[in-house]
Amino acid sequence: MTTFNFRAGAVALAVAAALASAAHAAPGSSSEYRTDNQTSQVQDATSSSIGQVNMIACIMHALSADALVNKGAYIALVDKNKCDSEKRSSTANAGSTSDGAQAAAEYVTATVDSTRTSNSDPMIAKVWLDIEDEGHKQTIFVHVSATEAPSSANAYGVFRLDFCGKAEGFPGCPSNG
Repeated sequence: MTTFNFRAGAVALAVAAALASAAHAAPGSSSEYRTDNQTSQVQDATSSSIGQVNMIACIMHALSADALVNKGAYIALVDKNKCDSEKRSSTANAGSTSDGAQAAAEYVTATVDSTRTSNSDPMIAKVWLDIEDEGHKQTIFVHVSATEAPSSANAYGVFRLDFCGKAEGFPGCPSNG
């Protein structure tokens, strides 16, 4: 009986090893893993952080700092609902509500000053955003240094973005990054 248990255990171990190695094989280039469209069906702590990064990138793109380099400071209005993935996917932001009325835009006012001393120097954008959210007013100071323009290989280019949000009644920078 001992020999049989040993052999049965060895066979089971060999089968498990074979199945495990097949499970860890890389998917083929034409497999559904590679060809299916990506969708997200999960909401967790990382989704919120990535959503915030996407919203910041969307707002910065809407400011068009790259289009007005060395033209002096200007004021821009950005509909923040178009950059908020939760509101962008709602029916209200799609242009209709249950009663057929047009959804109101929620504009953020920004002052933008974009400069570049030469073609070999980085573009520097200084931005001041005035935001009111849930009755709280905040001014967000943004400094962007872009060292490489967007390309087909790198859709966002190379840049560094630092921000400090100063809220009324709160010392320092309660929101920063």
